[in-house]
Amino acid sequence: MADVIASHGLHKRRLESDKRPGGPRAAYTAAQWYLGALFCMRLVESACEARARALTERSESLARARA
Repeated sequence: MADVIASHGLHKRRLESDKRPGGPRAAYTAAQWYLGALFCMRLVESACEARARALTERSESLARARA
């Protein structure tokens, strides 16, 4: 029984240390945030490229129609 109580205390201390700023969970969430930001930036970039490509094609087709 004493070993169960001791292991629970160790587990509880580990959880408390994870919540401290700069703990392992803080680094994990910072990495998640960074990867999420990169993913969102890539989505916006590809959407802008698609929009620019569509506008270019439209202006070229209008120029051909006028000629």
